[in-house]
Amino acid sequence: MLVVLVLVLAGGFIGVRSAVDAAHASQETLPRVAAGPIAPDAATTAPPTDWQLANPVDCRPTAVAVDIALSSTTLSKGATTKIPVTLTNTGQLPCLLDVGAAQLVVTIYSGEDKIWDSRHCGGGTERRILLDAGEADATTVTWRGVRSSDGCPDKAAKAKPGTYRVIATVLDSEGERITRSEQNFTVR
Repeated sequence: MLVVLVLVLAGGFIGVRSAVDAAHASQETLPRVAAGPIAPDAATTAPPTDWQLANPVDCRPTAVAVDIALSSTTLSKGATTKIPVTLTNTGQLPCLLDVGAAQLVVTIYSGEDKIWDSRHCGGGTERRILLDAGEADATTVTWRGVRSSDGCPDKAAKAKPGTYRVIATVLDSEGERITRSEQNFTVR
């Protein structure tokens, strides 16, 4: 009887030990799950999870496209021009983007000479938007056809006739460029 009791206890010990070893082995082969949101990389083709859709994060630079679409590429000297800027979420997830005056910067250059900067006259207003996947947001920036400088003085020189380029840049909260676009135009 003592032999049977020892065999039952040994068998129970071996069974418990095997179960514990199997549990440890299965934990090592399971992938780890992140605690917070992870925006998919360009190579990821898996659809977003419900959690990712319900908890948008800041837009990744690779998921934002900016486009400038001047209605005419020939402008009159000193004329006020509306510069339409469209931002599109090209990613798979909704994301948050600040497109206020400090983050959506429009500059106009003649060669390397900076003629105008929207930050000179635009103020520091914040405009944080939620862009759904594939959604676009359009805004218009107005250029009065003059040079600008800090403080946006009233008596500014008109831009001279010539070739110019307008650049729209989206910056993150640290001032790093997320994306940009440019278009050439002529002042006559």
